[in-house]
This record gives sequence, C-alpha cells and structure tokens, in this order.
Amino acid sequence: MFAEWETQKGIVLIYPHIFCDFQDNLEHVQDCYDKIIIEILKVEEVYLIVHPRDIVSKNRVDKVLDICPNAQRCKVFMIETNDVWARDSIALSIKKYGDNQSFNNTIRAMSKSDVSQSKNLNLSNIFQNTAGNFTREFANFGFNGWGLKYPANLDNQLNKELQKMGLFDNMKSYGIILEGGSIDYNGKGVLLTNTQCLLEKNRNPHLLQNEIEIILKSCLNVSEILWLHHGFLLGDDTDGHIDTLARFLAPNTIAYIQCTDATNPHFNELNAMQAELESLAVSHGFTLIPLPLCEYTLQHNTQGKLQKEHLPASYANFLFLNEKRLLVPVYNKPTDSIALATLRQYLPDYTIIDINCESLIRQHGSLHCISMQIHK
Repeated sequence: MFAEWETQKGIVLIYPHIFCDFQDNLEHVQDCYDKIIIEILKVEEVYLIVHPRDIVSKNRVDKVLDICPNAQRCKVFMIETNDVWARDSIALSIKKYGDNQSFNNTIRAMSKSDVSQSKNLNLSNIFQNTAGNFTREFANFGFNGWGLKYPANLDNQLNKELQKMGLFDNMKSYGIILEGGSIDYNGKGVLLTNTQCLLEKNRNPHLLQNEIEIILKSCLNVSEILWLHHGFLLGDDTDGHIDTLARFLAPNTIAYIQCTDATNPHFNELNAMQAELESLAVSHGFTLIPLPLCEYTLQHNTQGKLQKEHLPASYANFLFLNEKRLLVPVYNKPTDSIALATLRQYLPDYTIIDINCESLIRQHGSLHCISMQIHK
C-alpha cells in the first residue's frame, strides 16, 4: 500500500445529494464540501462524483467551480450513489512489486501458510530494497454497508463504473469485504486495524482472523498487521473504524484518541486501547501522540422527552494532502484548539488546516470518511 502522506494524484469525493442521508441538512453539508474541495484543489486534483438525477446539486457544483481558481483540476463523474462515504467504497491504491521475484515468492508463500508461519517471513528488508521498484494498482474490495446496516448496492459498483470512465486504469477485484476506514498504513510494511470491525459477523463470516490476515497481506502487499482489540466511540455505526481511533502520522508515530476522565463512558475502552498501543510502542519503537476525546452530542425531543444523541466526532479523522498539508476536522468545541496545537507540535513542517465538520458528524462520519486519495 501507499502511506497516505505519499504523493497523491488526487482525492475522490462523492458530492452530497438529495438521495443520501444528508437530505435533512443538505445545504450545510454541501457548504462543508465546497470548502474541502477548494482546499484540495490548491495542491492536487479532485475526482468528484455527482448524482446525475440531482440537478440542483449538479448546478451548485458548476457554480462553485466557476469561481474556483483551480477548477481545471476538478474532474466530475456523473454516477448514481447511495451515499457519500468514499473512504469505504472507493478502491485502494496499492504498490505492486511486479519486478521483484523474491517479494512475490514470499507473498505467495504467505498466502499458503498459517499465520504463525507467515510471521516468521521477514519482509522488512524486501520493502526497504524495493522502495522505487513498483507499479500502482487499484484494489477493489466488496462494500456491504458496514455489515449490512445500510443500502450499498450502488456504492458497491462505484469502482467498476469509475474504471469504465478511465479513472482506474489497472484495477483488481478481491472477493472479501473491506472498508478503507478500517485500516491505516505506515508506509513501511505495517498495517494497523482492529478486531471489532474486521471480525464483525456480517463482513466476512466465513473467514477467521488468521485467514483475513493472510489475505490482506497478499492483497495489500504489507508485511505485518497489528490488531487492536479495544476502542470505540459512542454513536459510531462502523463497528470501530480505526480512522476514528488511531492513525499513523509518520512511519513510527501514531496519533490516538485519549480519554482521561474516569467517569466518561469511553474511559475503559479507550484506556484499554491506549494500553495496547503502549505495548506496540515498546515492541515496534512507535511514538504515541494523544489527541483529546471530543464530546459531541445532540438533543432530540422525542414524544416530549429530551434525549441525548452521542456522535463519534474524532480528531483522528484527518486527511493528508500534497505539499505537506493536513486537513483536520473540528467541531466548535473547546478540545478543537488542543487537537490543532498537538498536531502542529508533532508535524511542524506541515500546514495544518482546520475544517468545521459539524454538518458531517450529524450522519456519524467526518473528513477522512468522505474522502479517498489516489496515489501516483
């Protein structure tokens, strides 16, 4: 795989439309998208998927691009979609080491061995020695609406439609369910994920953990998979996507969501996750960067009773762009400034750009969730 901070060709976005879950606050979420599009276009291309039957939204896109100084970098694709979560439906950019026989032989050996044997196959040197010797391939995985929770018939066909339209020139499809938000990669062979999501019964019920591990190592060309067993955010309907909990900032640096309040309902799980990360930090030499937990709730009046809805707002849902820019979601909360200051401290050579994602979080997702980078 590519680390997300490696040079990108562009970012895929699915523009919100009247048929998606944002129809009740469509204008607000489109305002958010417009700002994101403008920021991305400053440094790279945007591949914007627009619903062909939502003429009002299509006209709005045209008006935004008319006044955008970098509009020529935006490529529009007219395709019907269920929703807007590009991170989980769009194909992953993969490095294929087609000219390295040693690498390919090792990957094949892994696919035929059990997990204990594959752990003994040291690929670290192979990744180092093939740094510039690869071709890009797109990996198309199945998407079933986060374990059959929501309709996904259209979104599951997006990659084949984009391939027909010329975006994905070299794509291979794999017969397993995998969402981009459920994995994170350090660019040096190490993939971070968790069992809460990948082992959820409605994704790949026919596969055991060691079988999923072997398949992912082969499909994604990674040498090691680190599994977390704890961590969650109230209101999350993805079964604990890693991109809301812990992310690589650099090959040896992980930013994670920390809870310091023992009375908070997140405390036990997030502290158990922190303990797991601390163990990995010792064994793998990682530096850990805590980001604050963002408490975001909405009040609903249901039959005369006020009910509180917790939403999974996360500062780990940031998005890397070219020219060392990092888009960071904020939620108009006191913890915003802490998260931004922390990221600026540990990424001093990056331009940190905050994006208000309050409109996005109302449907339980954020900045990273709506985007997918395509690498060169």
